[in-house]
Amino acid sequence: MEGSMFSFKQYHLALSKIIKKAYPILREKGSREAVITAIKLLEDNPIFNAGKGSKLQRDGRVRMSSAIMSSDDSRFSGVINISNVKNPIQIADLLSKEKHTVLGGREACEYARKNNVKYFDPITEDRLKEFKE
Repeated sequence: MEGSMFSFKQYHLALSKIIKKAYPILREKGSREAVITAIKLLEDNPIFNAGKGSKLQRDGRVRMSSAIMSSDDSRFSGVINISNVKNPIQIADLLSKEKHTVLGGREACEYARKNNVKYFDPITEDRLKEFKE
C-alpha cells in the first residue's frame, strides 16, 4: 500500500479481529449496528487511516470524514472535515436522526460537542513522525 507504515500481516490480523467482533453483532442486531461497530473498531485502531491514526494533512491537522446510508429508507448522513473526535461514524449516525443530515468542519465539531461527544486528539506518534518526514 502506498505510504503504509504497517505490514500486510498487521492489517490482516487487525481486520480479522474486527470481523470476529462485528459478525456476532450482525447476527444479533443487524447490519447497521454491525457496520457501525466495525467502523468504530477501524477508527480506534491506529494502524488505519481513520479516527485515531488518521493521516495529518498539509497543515499538520487531522480532518476526518465518515458517512452511513440505510438501505431501508435510503437515508444518508455524514460528516466532512470533522476534527477532534474519536469516532466520526458516531457523529454520522447521530445525524441520521436529524432533518439536516450532513455537516462539515466547524459545524460538525459543534454538533458533536452539543451531543456530549468528548474532545479527542487522534494524532499518533507514528502519524506525526510520518508527517514530519
